[in-house]
Amino acid sequence: RRAHGLALAKRREAADHDLFGQAAEGIYLTTRSGQITDVNPAMAELLGYGREEMAGLDARVIIPRAADVRRFQEVLAAEGVARDLEVELKRKDGTVFWVRITSALRRAGDGEPLYHISVVEDITGQKIAQERVHYLATHDELTGLANRALFGQVLDNAIEMAQRSDRQCAVLFIDLD
Repeated sequence: RRAHGLALAKRREAADHDLFGQAAEGIYLTTRSGQITDVNPAMAELLGYGREEMAGLDARVIIPRAADVRRFQEVLAAEGVARDLEVELKRKDGTVFWVRITSALRRAGDGEPLYHISVVEDITGQKIAQERVHYLATHDELTGLANRALFGQVLDNAIEMAQRSDRQCAVLFIDLD
């Protein structure tokens, strides 16, 4: 019975390794302290590193904003899983791009924490599209000038700031024909 259990465990490990290497999404493993121990080929390609180069890097090298690292660590500590966190990653050449990360703590059979496994999806195209939609909603497409919607937002902010600081604000309207 024990031999059957070991054989099953070895088959699962082999299947996990095959999935790790063949996955289209980037996958990386880190120690509990954030040291990268392994990446799949998709992750190495996404970041512009060789797989061997990434082993031993601190994850903060690829997650440049300290606020993102803190948020990531807080969610993992509280829930054990961080789902769909959107953060910026930095490639080897220094360019920054948006990803969605899902990360989980893997444990041994006795519950002892082993390592974190993270799956990374490049969402840069989605972010660019969102920014374009927002821009078009607040600017005239022909001239690129702010439209009434953006003017309303700026005016609301100015009024709120004036009220908080017990000041006044004014609007000057000029009609050009």
